[in-house]
Amino acid sequence: MFLNNAILLKKKYLAFAASIFLSFFFIYLSFNRDYWIIFFKFFFVPVAFPPFSDFDALVRFLKCFNNDLINNYCSEVIEGTSGYYDYPETWLYIFKYLNLSNYYYFNLAVFIILFFYFYALFYLSNFFNNYKDKLIFLLAVISTSNLLLIERLNVDVVIFLLLFCLVLNIKVIIKYFIFFLTILLKIYPIFSILVFLNKKKDFVVALFFSFLAIYILKESVIKINNILLEFGTTFAYGSRSISKAFYFLLSKHFDYFIAPNNYKILTYFLEIIFLVLVSIIISIGFFSKYNKRYNIKLKINEQTYKFYILGSSIYIFTFVFGSNADYRLVFLFLTLPCILKSYNFKIKMIFLISLLVSLNSFIFTVNDKFSLLYIINGSAVYLCKLTILIILSYTLGAMLRNYLFKLKYINF
Repeated sequence: MFLNNAILLKKKYLAFAASIFLSFFFIYLSFNRDYWIIFFKFFFVPVAFPPFSDFDALVRFLKCFNNDLINNYCSEVIEGTSGYYDYPETWLYIFKYLNLSNYYYFNLAVFIILFFYFYALFYLSNFFNNYKDKLIFLLAVISTSNLLLIERLNVDVVIFLLLFCLVLNIKVIIKYFIFFLTILLKIYPIFSILVFLNKKKDFVVALFFSFLAIYILKESVIKINNILLEFGTTFAYGSRSISKAFYFLLSKHFDYFIAPNNYKILTYFLEIIFLVLVSIIISIGFFSKYNKRYNIKLKINEQTYKFYILGSSIYIFTFVFGSNADYRLVFLFLTLPCILKSYNFKIKMIFLISLLVSLNSFIFTVNDKFSLLYIINGSAVYLCKLTILIILSYTLGAMLRNYLFKLKYINF
């Protein structure tokens, strides 16, 4: 017992030290333009300046906010970045209160975010039982999607860290506050409400905070929805990304029936189609009896349940209702411990191949968006993302069944 505690303590110290080192490493790279380019280009990650450009853009938006942000547009943002502010105003108040427009405070905030992000990844690595699984997790961590998240320091990394806390052993009142805060920072964390589903009281309270946050943000939500940037590229996922890709391909290239006046109809139609599809698959997973084909009985602890439900619900419902840049795929990291423990080799390999292809979608991107190669690559990447959606939806149904009824084993 003492030896095990000593080993765990040693791992914590190593994770702490490694997280500090990696945080300093990326901040050091950010001070040298050439090093920054060389490092990220080596991993096929497109580079933007200044470093941590998405986080830096909030400083620029704050300047516009102080001088009145007209129609959510800001002329201060760097070239290549959308000038439209598509976040809730909560971020601007946080940046203003913490004085993050100050150079030193900004870099301190970057260091703190990077440190906790790396420490969370090290914490998650403890849920993988063997070196093969740890290697798979490492490949996911060094993927283009995750490295781009670090290179841009998009606000999704902050959302990831806050939602990560919902699974930790902390007081439930703190979890309510974190859940409420994440919705105020970005709307999509509302889908993480399923984490509270195993306790009726917790779920009702979380539901109340969800409605309260939406009421507070109702004007921001309308503005954001009108200017929301939709990605019709390989480096994106979601029903709106698919509809945007169809729009560009059929309307712009082949001059077919999709036009600006009926594009919204296509968008809503695809959202309904995917919502129905996901609902059916989750229901099948929830109500299906023990399937002998996956003759597996594994005891999964409650934290693994919650990691899976958190990660899968974010992916599934952001897929159904949104257009998402691929750095949001980091939430799939949370599903890996369950997937690697619960499925047979064939299903596991299908999921892992789909995951690694999706996480490295930049590698499959070509410049000519209307070339045959781009269409083939894009179709293959989206097929992988759809495969992930199907597997996660079925598994989520089975997980919710066990999670709600506190069954002893997961049976797929």
